[in-house]
Amino acid sequence: MAKNLASRIFRMRGRKKSVVLLLWANYILLGVNWGMSVRAYLKLPGRMALWLSLWRPAPIIVDKSLRFFVYPVLQTIVFFAGLALAGKFFISASDSEDLANLKAEVSYLELIFSSLLFIHFQTSLIFLSFGMGSGVNGFYLAVIVAVLVMLIPYYHIRRRILSR
Repeated sequence: MAKNLASRIFRMRGRKKSVVLLLWANYILLGVNWGMSVRAYLKLPGRMALWLSLWRPAPIIVDKSLRFFVYPVLQTIVFFAGLALAGKFFISASDSEDLANLKAEVSYLELIFSSLLFIHFQTSLIFLSFGMGSGVNGFYLAVIVAVLVMLIPYYHIRRRILSR
């Protein structure tokens, strides 16, 4: 029973090893962001950066509070909602095993790059709070968004190859 539960939770049954590794990479990124955030929060000065803006030069600085964990909480919500939505609407039981693996692979890659966005936002807040950074790196943000968008044609090309 425990093996069935673990298999269902981590969607490992019938999946290629690469797909399982992508899912575990998502869990690792989630843990990294939480671990980094907790460690930084414990060492934060009395004032901290709370919000970053691409258009406003100065961040919002507030007293130290648990609002510091906004990005890790949002990352966790997006991650589990993404898993649930992908499993319910994108990866269907009627798909062939290869197509289901492709859909899971693309879903997990999307979640990885979404997690990288949240990690970048959180590290930017940490650096700003300690006076070591200048905010969001626009180039890094653009690259991550470009990769997220490029996964759409990647999926369609791989799907055409599978259907041959």
